[in-house]
Amino acid sequence: MELRREIDRLLEADDAELTGSRCRAEVEDVLQRGFVAVQVGELWVDHMQRQLNSAGDDPERARALADGLAAAERSLDTVRTHVARLYARGRRLGIGSRR
Repeated sequence: MELRREIDRLLEADDAELTGSRCRAEVEDVLQRGFVAVQVGELWVDHMQRQLNSAGDDPERARALADGLAAAERSLDTVRTHVARLYARGRRLGIGSRR
């Protein structure tokens, strides 16, 4: 299942369901995958920015890179927001903490 759909499904689950042992492990797994996705997205945005900065006198390449960078930033913001919401809910329920 796609990461965003998994996060949405877990966010829609009730607290009792999320705190069950099987679901707790699933939340932790999805959060770890989400954190990795955010980190990879940040690396990609940095790469795209470096490419744009080195585009030189090629306006067509610069325009394509700027469009790609904007799309990557929007995607990263969406993933970051979803992961943060699941993380906050998990913390509130004691999921993923060492308490």
